[in-house]
Amino acid sequence: PFCEIAVIARVLEPYRTALADAFAEEGVPLDLAAGEPLLRRPFAKAALDLLTLRRRDFPARAVEDLSASPYFASAGPALAASWRRLIEALGVRAGWLQWRGKLEPRLGAAIELCPRRVAEGRPGLEVPAADASALWEFLTGTRDALGGPPASWTERAEQARALLDARLVLPADASAEELGARREVLAALEELAVFDRLGDPCGWEDFLDVLERKLGRAVRPEGAGTLGVRALDAMDARGERFQAVVMIGLKEKLFPRQVQEDPILRDEARAALRHPGGWWIGRKAAGHEEERLLFYLAAASARERLVLVYPRSDENGRAEVPSTYLRELCRAAARPAPGEGDDLRVPRPPAERLRTLPPAERTPREAALLCALEGGDPPAVLEEAGVPARDLAEGFRLAAALNAFGPPGPYDGLVPPPAQALASWRKSGLSPTALDEYAQCPFKFFASRVLGLSEREEGSERGELSSAERGRVYHAALERFYATLPEAGWSATGAALAHLERVLEEVFAANDWRALGLYPLLWEAARRDMSARLRAFAAWDLARLREAGFRPRLFEASLRGEPAGGAPGGLPWRGVADRVDADGAGRRYRVADYKTRRSGRWSRPLARLASEGEAHQIPFYAELAARDLGEGWTFAGGELLFLEADEDGARASELTAEEWKTARGAFLAALDAQVAAIAAGRFPIRPDDGERGWCSWCDFPALCRKSHGPSRARAAKA
Repeated sequence: PFCEIAVIARVLEPYRTALADAFAEEGVPLDLAAGEPLLRRPFAKAALDLLTLRRRDFPARAVEDLSASPYFASAGPALAASWRRLIEALGVRAGWLQWRGKLEPRLGAAIELCPRRVAEGRPGLEVPAADASALWEFLTGTRDALGGPPASWTERAEQARALLDARLVLPADASAEELGARREVLAALEELAVFDRLGDPCGWEDFLDVLERKLGRAVRPEGAGTLGVRALDAMDARGERFQAVVMIGLKEKLFPRQVQEDPILRDEARAALRHPGGWWIGRKAAGHEEERLLFYLAAASARERLVLVYPRSDENGRAEVPSTYLRELCRAAARPAPGEGDDLRVPRPPAERLRTLPPAERTPREAALLCALEGGDPPAVLEEAGVPARDLAEGFRLAAALNAFGPPGPYDGLVPPPAQALASWRKSGLSPTALDEYAQCPFKFFASRVLGLSEREEGSERGELSSAERGRVYHAALERFYATLPEAGWSATGAALAHLERVLEEVFAANDWRALGLYPLLWEAARRDMSARLRAFAAWDLARLREAGFRPRLFEASLRGEPAGGAPGGLPWRGVADRVDADGAGRRYRVADYKTRRSGRWSRPLARLASEGEAHQIPFYAELAARDLGEGWTFAGGELLFLEADEDGARASELTAEEWKTARGAFLAALDAQVAAIAAGRFPIRPDDGERGWCSWCDFPALCRKSHGPSRARAAKA
């Protein structure tokens, strides 16, 4: 009988879900009489997340989880997805100031999520004004509901219930478990009214502290009273007797648990203090005796059959150490201990494990899996039994193709020519950023530019600015500084620096702590740091501009066209040059592109990067800027300007006119090869997993198989 069988673990909690799923799949009743923590139920967890939202300062992840919950009354799947995209694009992580600074000023109109994509000629993503307003209404409404002066415990419970009723609604076909979870959450709220007898009002902080502890200790009985297999922990199993017992989790540090002495009050001192007439304090080492007794009682509770199970490895594949108690018991019973014999070990490979089962004892799923593993076709009878055997066989066929070490194919990013994308690029042109991306990893280019998947918009933590926000402020300050610098500033250093101070005041006034989503003190620290870096850069840049006789002439200039001799593949070039400098008399120009700091990639000579087809911005701008300046202009060089100097003090990486004249042919040849590969549909992965590798910043790790050995081997042949 099922009720004469017990599954015993030292602690049942780690195995509760796995046991329930395994027994349900086999159709065997399971009696988890110890109950399930209430917060395991999704409704209870959502209720606690909602009520503690303001206290946790509105973390973005919690807001996303609530909006995606099936119980959330204010959002469906489409609105939840819209909110998630909006949160990612705004870069909100947590903090009411971030929400107010980044979301509130954008209300009333549709919000463009990917301005970078639009600037590059790609379709953007928009969040309707109604969706943004709904998110702001939810945040402000929740904040107001969870605020206010101290009140009685009864009033607090009523306010909490009103918020739950307004925001969390069970579906019409709610299960008994869902109904029970809601009922117990509401009962916990009502029970807190007993604290009114203390006569003191409570704030939300005290109320939520008590409620969280109460819900954390609450347990829902699961299967209690059914005549099923008993699932018990070792403490609850004391004194019980069963015909058959299965003991699970027999590994070191779990059964027996790890027992250590108190480093402050050692066992010797505890033994001296322990006295019937004084302090009765136990020795920590006595835990070893308790563990041994619990194991003996659990093993001795089996009258006819005892099965002992230990894990060979954990979820990450690391080997586990079998329990010393298991070894001692095996030796006492004259049976091979773990690792000393194979007669009692469950085979590791799935096929071998299934072959040990008699055919009559195999479930339809097990029979289908064994049939597929042995190279056969799952019989049609399994389909009739509800097992997707043909889908399983197709999956194995695809897995065999993915695990082959042959030539690369469609699974490796080699696809038919992307006709639609090519037609779009012939109209809008290819940007240097896109080609830099292709040089780094063609598969990333494929996911972003061909499939049209959106990249993550990097957000900021509450204590710092994101690199994107930092760069935007730098660009705005420098553009305004050079565009409005008076003539006196070019001849007198003091006038230029005074003008810079006025510009910084204006730029930071437009990008204050509200707009950037930082706390005022942290914003002030960031403002001072960025101002100091801009002063140092402007002083260095002005000195070299005066010496060379150049002045900035174009800012954030949109350039489009073809180089002399035509663009490779017939795809025009386009880009946005941060700055184009021109001299006063010789009609020479230089192009400059701002970078926040010099990364490992930019430490290599720019001419070498250009000739190898890894850097496209300066070459593109060198060829296209003359069209916007007019006739008779000569390219005098290009440079990457690093606004935050590194330890070596390097602020620029230069491509001289002579270097460009030498590297131009190699650059165009490399670009021609890249465009030909794009037009042919060649987008293999190119893993760069190092500490500073591009994989660390990739937006598409879920699509890429860079960790798969055969895929990497095939990509190397592509």
